[in-house]
Amino acid sequence: MMNRCGQCRHFTRTKDHMKDLCDAWELPTHANRAGCQFFTLKTRQRNKAESS
Repeated sequence: MMNRCGQCRHFTRTKDHMKDLCDAWELPTHANRAGCQFFTLKTRQRNKAESS
């Protein structure tokens, strides 16, 4: 499975912009775009609860 921008920790969804933002690049992006070399998978809340 290919990693996507929307799954990345650097991905930020914004209400005021037409596109979402990538905090690593500080540029507009889309959630379905292929992940780049800075891709870092978001940790899921479920996994945090299990490890506590």
